[in-house]
Amino acid sequence: MNRARDKNFIAKVLSVMGQYEKIIVKIATMKALTSTIFILLVSSAYVFAQDSIGFSFNSDRDNTPMDETTVAGIVPSPGWVSTDGGADAQGGANGSISNSGVTVEWSCNGTWNTNNGVSNGDNQIMNGYIDAVGAGGYADVNISSIDSFTFGENYDIYVYFGSDGNGRTGKVSLQDGEAYSYSTFSQQGGGFPTNYVRTEDTGDGNPQANYAVFEGLSGDTQTIQIIRGSNNSGIHGIQIVSVQIFDDDEDGLPDTWEINNDLDPEDNGEVDVNNGAEGDPDQDGVTNIDEYENGTDPQDVDTDNDDLNDNVETNTGVFVSATNTGTDPKLEDSDTDGLLDGAEVEIGTSPLNEDTDGDKFSDADEIEAGTDPLDGDSFPDIPEIEPPIAYWNFDDQGANETADLRGDYNGIVYGDPEYVTGHSGFAIQFDGIDDYVSSEAPLLNEKTEFTMSGWVNFTASQGNRTGLFGQNDLVEFGMINASQIQLWTVTAGAVNVSFGPTSDGWRHIAVKGTVEGQLVYIDGELAGSGGSPVPLPTSGFNFNIGGGGVYDGSGNWFNGSIDEVAVWDIALSDEAIANLASGVLLPGGPREDTDEDGLPDEWEENNDLDPEDNGDVDPNNGPEGDPDQDGLTNLEEFVARTSPQDADSDNDGLNDSAETNTGTFVSLTDTGSDPNKADTDGDTLNDGSEVEPNPYVTDPNNADTDGDKLTDAEEVETDPTKEDTDGGGTSDSVEIALGLDPLDPADDESGAGGGTKIGINFNSDRGTDAELGADEIAGLPEVAQLNWNNSDGGAGAQAGASGSQADIISPVSGVLVDDSGGDSGVTVDWASNGTWNTTNGFDSPDAKLINGYIDNIGAGGFATVDFKGISFSSYDVYVYFGSDGNGRTGEVESTTAGQTFSFNTDSNKGAFDPEFDYVLTEDEEGTNPPSNYCVFRDQSSPDFSVQINRGSSNSGIHAIQIVRLGPGTPFEMTEILYNAQSDEFTLTWNSKPNQTYALYVSEDLKSWDFDLDDSIISDGDTTTYGPFENPMPEARELFFRAEETDDE
Repeated sequence: MNRARDKNFIAKVLSVMGQYEKIIVKIATMKALTSTIFILLVSSAYVFAQDSIGFSFNSDRDNTPMDETTVAGIVPSPGWVSTDGGADAQGGANGSISNSGVTVEWSCNGTWNTNNGVSNGDNQIMNGYIDAVGAGGYADVNISSIDSFTFGENYDIYVYFGSDGNGRTGKVSLQDGEAYSYSTFSQQGGGFPTNYVRTEDTGDGNPQANYAVFEGLSGDTQTIQIIRGSNNSGIHGIQIVSVQIFDDDEDGLPDTWEINNDLDPEDNGEVDVNNGAEGDPDQDGVTNIDEYENGTDPQDVDTDNDDLNDNVETNTGVFVSATNTGTDPKLEDSDTDGLLDGAEVEIGTSPLNEDTDGDKFSDADEIEAGTDPLDGDSFPDIPEIEPPIAYWNFDDQGANETADLRGDYNGIVYGDPEYVTGHSGFAIQFDGIDDYVSSEAPLLNEKTEFTMSGWVNFTASQGNRTGLFGQNDLVEFGMINASQIQLWTVTAGAVNVSFGPTSDGWRHIAVKGTVEGQLVYIDGELAGSGGSPVPLPTSGFNFNIGGGGVYDGSGNWFNGSIDEVAVWDIALSDEAIANLASGVLLPGGPREDTDEDGLPDEWEENNDLDPEDNGDVDPNNGPEGDPDQDGLTNLEEFVARTSPQDADSDNDGLNDSAETNTGTFVSLTDTGSDPNKADTDGDTLNDGSEVEPNPYVTDPNNADTDGDKLTDAEEVETDPTKEDTDGGGTSDSVEIALGLDPLDPADDESGAGGGTKIGINFNSDRGTDAELGADEIAGLPEVAQLNWNNSDGGAGAQAGASGSQADIISPVSGVLVDDSGGDSGVTVDWASNGTWNTTNGFDSPDAKLINGYIDNIGAGGFATVDFKGISFSSYDVYVYFGSDGNGRTGEVESTTAGQTFSFNTDSNKGAFDPEFDYVLTEDEEGTNPPSNYCVFRDQSSPDFSVQINRGSSNSGIHAIQIVRLGPGTPFEMTEILYNAQSDEFTLTWNSKPNQTYALYVSEDLKSWDFDLDDSIISDGDTTTYGPFENPMPEARELFFRAEETDDE
């Protein structure tokens, strides 16, 4: 660079990123910018157009200020300024800011942010945004004094938009110009700049997108606006980019490019030939004009320092010779195999192919291992990978069935998926609507270790709870949202990993479970881990691929391609998983069958049959043999996966031949149950005991034969074939939930009041499916109830924020009912300044309950609830609270109770399991423990008030329950604590003062012969017993029962 000029200006140079292919250029000479972007600060000596300035909008929730040195944008440039996000959601919602003389004034009714974080400039842009909140929401930006910034005659404006939830529709418009529709796609977990997607739709197509470009603009002022669609969305940032290039000496080389490459912008070569288009100052054989078009350095013979001169790197993608390598002169390793392009040319490997000899090992790995990268039969030794229990490579392209290369679990193909070029051979491509593959078997039941592995290629952004492969209610693996992959097990919960898949290539994914923990691997590298999930219990669902029920009983459709799916009943080593990710294929082909009888040798050996006798020597060894005399041939047992040496493979009291696995009970000889599961319907009753009159015959395929919401096992004394055993008009399940006697019709509730609980569920317009049905039981399991009162979430974030019993929409409009469905006589008023919801969804009653909430938005936010006319003489009040973001502090205060409990929000679970996810706070010291409910106990006032006190950010009240105590209180266990380390239990139940109790334990709810203690003296209104040792350490599950004795 000319030292004299260096005193007068500062030039900053940035290599353009791959996103330039997305920019439509209106001026032919704009192609200069496809090579290099320059930001030139003007001096008095030279006056050139500056190329770009930007404005980034911040949020108080994750303030991410940028400055003039931060590089970001579709046109990667510095020159950014950031707004002040303010101290709350309203702070930063309106204001003005200047950048190089250009002024931006904005107005909206809120700010918010995504989960993109601040790892680079692009994620900073796509983090905070000015938000169009609510039905009347808006986000407007007025830009003025554009001419004061030297753009030249024309410029483009890039508008970056989005929201904290993908899939929301809207439009971004230019006043007196185009309006582009979109479906938000900016919540990417830090996936920028890779995940920039442009919209050019001027209709109502609403494509997934996160930026738009208004091209070829001129003039001093412009106005940009967000037109709200299905939900909130807003503007992340604005970038103004010049489309004019200056060339004072008219030599075809832009002035900025010449200055930044130490050439004279006022000499076209007449003074010094090296300054002109045909000059070659670095003497590499490439002229300046070619270096400019190639994006290489005219002052460096080897721009990318790969030991190849720029003139031999012809960038054609085809290697011809050492003087025409076809490599990219701007990339030191064109094929990304870890070897410099020059080194590959030197040793004879292809610099354009990471695996020259096609043996699935990169050239660099072979050189490191000392094998020949030019010989496909020479490759590094790899540890043998244990064979999986199931393996589908989809190369057979089966229309209705795809082969399991291990032989036992051919996949049934549902929908109409296509077969496409895979990571190896063919892959199966799912449409995201109804395509999936099922193993038709619960592969992971009772595993003490497991591994799942496969390759995925995403052709679109995925929705929430998208299944990749797994077994519902046991081991679930997929995209929990568009930017996070999740492994969930019923025993250890969730492991979430940021994962921004794109449509540009195959990714290897794997998970495993051991006694040390559950682990997630991306491209062979450990990406996340959690607690141990093993041993696994059982679930009644099949192992599925691509949907059909992975996270749920059905659905979870994947849009993309999957290849090489395998399942092991062991935990592979980290090295083995890395080898799979490097492209090592599993052993293909079916198992050996020496005697060609259709029974694999391995299966015959494992089942005491002779793999070399097809039945000619001993008929019992052949496919038609029946050594266990259960009526099934060996071939039928192989297909059914039952034991040919055991007439009752699952030891449930039914012969394998009777268990036809159709799912429909016909008779004792055609039960429809699974011959490999002792308890097909998972109700804790063996299939054999269900079909024998004892005293009732129940359906082994249906956990609740009579549909009364009690499992057959729970109906120990009631009739499991009748919904209402005593015929009193109330179902058995409702009577039990209300603490009534299901065998006595005299105490059946008529629905005219008299219940023991009153619950209100606060809804949000953002989760309109969260209304609880009258017959849905929700709440902390110890006090769960029916007939929750649902508030009207309204049509906007403000609607539903305040109301009274007049705003109750169900079960009875305008009335606060109790858990019996009768009018409680209680009135309620609530007030807040917003409603919101979590990501828990609507798949279970408790997920609905912990979904919407009345929200204390902003620094002055509030959320209060007042009840009047409570008739219970004594009661507890359960307050369920939280937010859409965990980790926010706050307090729940009741002036009636004179207590305040602190919390750290923990209600946003992505689903909600009542057995595991409810977390109590009893803290009155301000330590803010993670929690989502509290209890104000032993209240007696007819009026009760409660409020949320805002802490670090927004939080609110999901629901409130008033639970009657004293006479009429259900005699029930309120808490069961288990210490896995000491194998000890502690039990708590509602009790009467001075009463004596006996405590019993059972494995099956039928036999209660084991009494732990028959002389437990009451502690008062509640009694706690324990800790005590596990009385049946070998049992898979235990049931406890406390009974009053006659000793008082």
